[in-house]
Amino acid sequence: LVNRDESVVNENANKDSRVFSTQRDLTAGAVAKAIGLKMLPPAVANAHLRGDIHWHDLDYTPFMAETNCCLIDFDYMLNHGFSIGNAEVEPAHSIQVAVTQMTQIIANVASSQYGGCSSDRTDQVLAPFAEKNYQKHLREFGSVIDDPAKLEALAVKQTKKDIYDALQTLEYQVNTLYSTQGQTPFVTVGFGLGTSWIEREIQKDILKIRILGLGKERRTAIFPKLVFTLKRDLNLKPEDPNYD
Repeated sequence: LVNRDESVVNENANKDSRVFSTQRDLTAGAVAKAIGLKMLPPAVANAHLRGDIHWHDLDYTPFMAETNCCLIDFDYMLNHGFSIGNAEVEPAHSIQVAVTQMTQIIANVASSQYGGCSSDRTDQVLAPFAEKNYQKHLREFGSVIDDPAKLEALAVKQTKKDIYDALQTLEYQVNTLYSTQGQTPFVTVGFGLGTSWIEREIQKDILKIRILGLGKERRTAIFPKLVFTLKRDLNLKPEDPNYD
């Protein structure tokens, strides 16, 4: 590590070995590998050293009692509140707050394990919080707008902006986080099964933001990995209602 051996500093593409926190993690990983090999059955350790097999994540397991990957229950946590550090976090009441809470949860989970974090049915999980935005706009604009059609149109327009801004925040926050493992959290976002206008808007904006890219150079974001679900009679064929 000190001599910048490429087999060490470039072992994990998701770890920037120029960063001090990553250097500390790589140093700890070298120690964990040495101890981990002694913890494995001799036949397994020798097979790994010979290259007959590869014991994955030897810098964490079996030395550290950490989990690898997990599917985070964002739905429950965002709706019921949760605890992080010294803070009792209340349930979210808007999509902006819900997304910010998601990234806080991701950062903490990623620092407590060595694998990836997944969010399933993200469009459906976040939709109720965008609905809160929509209802709030109806109440606020309703005090000055009498025409129901104009009121509806304005509330929808503002809610769509809220959704886009929140999801853009998610993209930037995930890609600017560093966990205590010295790396950007490996995040996967699943979506595509929602059918309401809000759920569809979330789906479209996730894709729009990814296509747009990050920063002035519009670089494609590394994370989150996007997993779009295809379902027969929903979005698989041209005649399906959500095919668009």
